Amino acid sequence: MARPAAAAGAAPLRSFMKSLFNGHLEADLVFPYPRQDAEAKETLGLLLESFRGWARQNLDGGAIDRSGQFPAHVVKGLKELGMMGMTIPEEYGGAGLPITSYCATATIVGAHLGIGSKGVVLYGSAEQKKRFLPAVARGDLLAAYALTEPTSGSDAASLKTRAVWDAARQVWVMSGGKRYITNGGVAGLFTVFARTEVDGKDRISAFIVTRDLPGVSTGKEEEKLGLKGSSTTDLYLEKVPVPKENLLGEPGRGFKYAMEILNDGRVSLAAGTVGGAKEMIDQAVKYARERRQFERPIAEFEMIRGKIAEMMTGTYAAESMVYLTTGLAERGDVDYSIESALSKIFSSENAWRVINHAVQIAGGNGFIKEYPYERYLRDCRINMIFEGTNEILRLFVTLAGVHTLGEELKKVGRALKDPISQIGVLSEFAVKKIRQAVSDEQLPDIQPPLAKTAARAAHYAEALSVTAEKALRAHGKGIVEREFVQERLAEAAGDLYALIACLARANDRIRKEGAEAARRDILLTRTFGNAAWRRIRRWLYQVEKNQDDNLAKVSDLAYEQGGYGADLVP
Repeated sequence: MARPAAAAGAAPLRSFMKSLFNGHLEADLVFPYPRQDAEAKETLGLLLESFRGWARQNLDGGAIDRSGQFPAHVVKGLKELGMMGMTIPEEYGGAGLPITSYCATATIVGAHLGIGSKGVVLYGSAEQKKRFLPAVARGDLLAAYALTEPTSGSDAASLKTRAVWDAARQVWVMSGGKRYITNGGVAGLFTVFARTEVDGKDRISAFIVTRDLPGVSTGKEEEKLGLKGSSTTDLYLEKVPVPKENLLGEPGRGFKYAMEILNDGRVSLAAGTVGGAKEMIDQAVKYARERRQFERPIAEFEMIRGKIAEMMTGTYAAESMVYLTTGLAERGDVDYSIESALSKIFSSENAWRVINHAVQIAGGNGFIKEYPYERYLRDCRINMIFEGTNEILRLFVTLAGVHTLGEELKKVGRALKDPISQIGVLSEFAVKKIRQAVSDEQLPDIQPPLAKTAARAAHYAEALSVTAEKALRAHGKGIVEREFVQERLAEAAGDLYALIACLARANDRIRKEGAEAARRDILLTRTFGNAAWRRIRRWLYQVEKNQDDNLAKVSDLAYEQGGYGADLVP
């Protein structure tokens, strides 16, 4: 469904995490924890039942990995199941499922629905939707997302592909190249972002480019570490005459569209990593209970128990974040860009830890291709790079989070120059400072088993804002270059959002079913929370007290030596 940004001149959309950075705990956005309506849940259940039965008979991940091809009969089966059109609106032949349902089933068709065709669904004209979406929903027209270029990856605003308007032919002539395009070798529709001239200025616009247009071609299949069954190629655009009807949305709005498409893409990617983590937990638990050493199962040894516990709590937190974020997305009146980025960061890195632990628990078997562990490890690694590297997303989280806070501080600075006429601004700021000094805002209607954990979360929610404000005062505009600071604030924000998501989920279960039925949720939330608040405290402390100078000096040393300096033996 389309979730438009606020119109020009209108109040900005509410955002839970942006408000948190600004010192406000807008708990009504996350409490109660969002749940699917009965109809969507029933539809999803039927779809999953059909898919799982079909997958047991037809999907062999190991065979796909070995062949490096996604079999035609598998694609045909996905089409017949309706998987290729899950999120396409029903009027165009799709299932019209909300993003929550899609995230439960999305790993195989993520590039097709999560980002490839999402631009047409969100910003396409009625004519464009009617022309393209039925074929997309059937799976006859596979879709891909073409943003990355050889010289512009995370810095998407620096892309060089250009489209020039040819008035005589009524087409946009597009030239350039895109790189690492998932579904590149099989897609018939590409959402392409290119530079255009709009009102005399250089702006990025979005286009629907089909493979049958002259000048469109794709390169060789990339040989990758993992995801070997996924087609990944370059996309070449040589003076492609893109019809004017294929301009997507408004000219010059392409960069905004690209980022908003990725909001959904990131949370669906996060959901896929949660699914992989769950599978690896199942495999690791089974092996640990069966494998015996020193006359007992290795599952009984405390270091194995510790790994299993970390795998369980991290995955519960990741899952809670994902479905809290999809709930925000489905509201339609919320900016969930930070939450989506945090879900992707947290879930992809949790999956990496989970699979790494599973490999270790499996011992020698974990290193052998006969078993699934090494394939999961290779396939999982890309998730920390896909759809915005986790490093870039951390910078985004902090800079987007402190933006409103920075605007408030600038407003206060201006008010201090004329305190009489600006007494309202100063009073509002003073009240905020008093509130921060006296008490923390509390999460609502917290059930007794979660009270202590919730109090910690509320306290560190306030601490995040206070620390972010101190960092802004210390560095001003220079905070843009202080990536060590940005990283720490983003890490604290990620653990905090994960903890609040767990609390909302567990609290909702207690309210609806009672503490006894919610024992699993309570245990996982408390255990995750006990580790999370300590990490948050450490990250926030290190915003001011750190060894950043030494880190910079050590990296300078490596650059000067061209690496480690292996000839400098003791």
